[in-house]
Amino acid sequence: MEKQEIRYRVTMKAYHQAAIYGLIMRNRLLFRMGILAVLAVAGYVVFALRGMVEMSFLPVYIAVAYLIWMLVLLGREEQNIYRYAKSKDSLIGAEYILRFDAHTIAFEVCRTGGKISTAMKKLPAVVEMSGFYLFYVDTAECFLVPGSALRDEQRAALREALKEALGDRFVSRYHAKK
Repeated sequence: MEKQEIRYRVTMKAYHQAAIYGLIMRNRLLFRMGILAVLAVAGYVVFALRGMVEMSFLPVYIAVAYLIWMLVLLGREEQNIYRYAKSKDSLIGAEYILRFDAHTIAFEVCRTGGKISTAMKKLPAVVEMSGFYLFYVDTAECFLVPGSALRDEQRAALREALKEALGDRFVSRYHAKK
């Protein structure tokens, strides 16, 4: 594969999607339990209103507590997104350059002059969603690449290179796991 170069800007929409995705992934077990609790209590309330079971408000309180907890987490994340977007250190809207071939990948932040280059197989993880890619370069640094920045053939070439180099560390909704 020949070397590809992609210039892009991270939009507020892409940053927002990635931040909410990160929040849900960090708390995925608790979010799943909360959703399951709310659905179970909704079914319980339907049965109770039909007289099939005796109504107790404890399950309803538990479901409401989960809903409040999820809304607080989402509200706090929205507040963090807003703070970052308004901060002087924000890189939302800054120009980035992504360069990759079959074996290496490099990111450059034009505003700060920061550059990172690494072998593709050394990336800890890459996540591809419909609207963005998250490239985890190390445990402290992650690069967001909006999906709209790539043409279809670039997206396919990147996807193939990542599948080959990372295996299970490349998570995508566009290819089935073997």
